[in-house]
Amino acid sequence: MESTELIILGIKVGDWLQIGALLLAIIGLYYNTKEQKKTNFQERIKIVSNTINQIYHDKELSQMLYRLISSNSPNPFKYTDDFHGSEDEIILDKLLFELDFLAKQYYGKILNIEDFSIIKEIYLDINHNKEIQKYFNYLDTYYKSLNKTNEFSLSFRKISKEFSNLSSSEKKDS
Repeated sequence: MESTELIILGIKVGDWLQIGALLLAIIGLYYNTKEQKKTNFQERIKIVSNTINQIYHDKELSQMLYRLISSNSPNPFKYTDDFHGSEDEIILDKLLFELDFLAKQYYGKILNIEDFSIIKEIYLDINHNKEIQKYFNYLDTYYKSLNKTNEFSLSFRKISKEFSNLSSSEKKDS
């Protein structure tokens, strides 16, 4: 019996249909991947935006941030001996915790360095504050006396250094 299969350009129609289905699947996968990347980016930005909103809508945190980064503050942050146990320490620790949490998201590979573009300067300004450095030195010494590693704000400080290094290399490139 003679075969009645339709052949186009030497390829069976059934094979053409399989090739077409494969091409449609590849195109669908491409667009799905593209949309997934867009959604992931939006979710990552939402994490950063929520933290920024939380800081700016919390009166104490926003005031502490202003005291840390503004040279025009009538009440700039000062690290003194009576700082420990004070309301300022509680507020500063809360602010650092929020920023450290974001940095931990980066080191946990949830966020990437580009996601910090809208908040990077805050990290740099806080980390360059000499009074904050005194506080960090105290914390490091305190934890060392307990034979422990100071994990508090460690990610904040680490990413701040990365931002500082990036800023330095960007200035050299320009």
